Amino acid sequence: ELFSYIKMIVDKNNSRGQYILTGSQQFTLIKNLQETLAGRAAIFSLPPMSVFEGDKSTQNYETRALKGSFPEIVTMKELNTDVWYRSYLNTYIEKDIQTYFHLEKISSFKDLLFLLAARTSQILNYQSLANDLGVSAMIIKSWLKILESSGIIYFLKPYYVNLGSRIVKSPKIYFTDIGLVSYITGNRSKEALRQGPQAGALFENFIIQELLKIYYNAGLNPPLFYYRTNNGLEIDLIIERKQGALLPCEIKLAKTPQVGHAKNIERLRALNHNKNISLENGAIVSLASEKFPLTQKDVVYPWLDFFTELKANLIHDNQ
Repeated sequence: ELFSYIKMIVDKNNSRGQYILTGSQQFTLIKNLQETLAGRAAIFSLPPMSVFEGDKSTQNYETRALKGSFPEIVTMKELNTDVWYRSYLNTYIEKDIQTYFHLEKISSFKDLLFLLAARTSQILNYQSLANDLGVSAMIIKSWLKILESSGIIYFLKPYYVNLGSRIVKSPKIYFTDIGLVSYITGNRSKEALRQGPQAGALFENFIIQELLKIYYNAGLNPPLFYYRTNNGLEIDLIIERKQGALLPCEIKLAKTPQVGHAKNIERLRALNHNKNISLENGAIVSLASEKFPLTQKDVVYPWLDFFTELKANLIHDNQ
């Protein structure tokens, strides 16, 4: 009801920044919203805290992977994260979701969260999820839309420009908070992050979630994609630069990346031999302790250095 009055006031005095409205409820999930303030409001995404927020004790991969990035968790050191996440999920599902959408199979919706957490960083297969849960693919799509709209998951879409042919079209699935993935799947140890069956997927999810925050916090839509063809060529991440150039990135859970880690980027360059796309030097984002050249055109980055350099470039581009 408040929005109608704000609309009238803004229309009389169209100066910017008269009101700041914030809250935990997603704007796009507010039911029976008759006034959207279209053309009068800017909507900003506020994801969980980035690695640049919080003190240095929380600015490492293992802490963020095991405990998460929500403000309470980052700032309250003695907080029991298991209790917090359990309460968070119960509140989210029972209050936010069930109140607004009245799902008939709420237990299956909870099971979907587990299946997605177990398959994070993978290409989405609607029919496989539907078969596992005993519901239709249409229901799966509607549930995924709820999770996406409420900021729980993120779809990384494939890059479509003609760098080859017959590109895989399904998105890859990521969570916006890797701590939630660890809680749902039961990952509790640093050993699981290094050598567990999900180790590589968790690190990839971490890189994607932090890149999303860098762009969201700059007020930008994340120009992030992945690339895959049906003959096995896959690039973990493609970042589209402001000038249209593409930065190909491989995400590797390794402290000492090898030349072989850049082979798919080299194959991508070969596909682009006619120069129809501007490809920048490739980046291998890893657990390395320092930045160093891996090949003539590919560079190994410690993940925090990669984020820092990307943020600096965004600031430069927007000046």
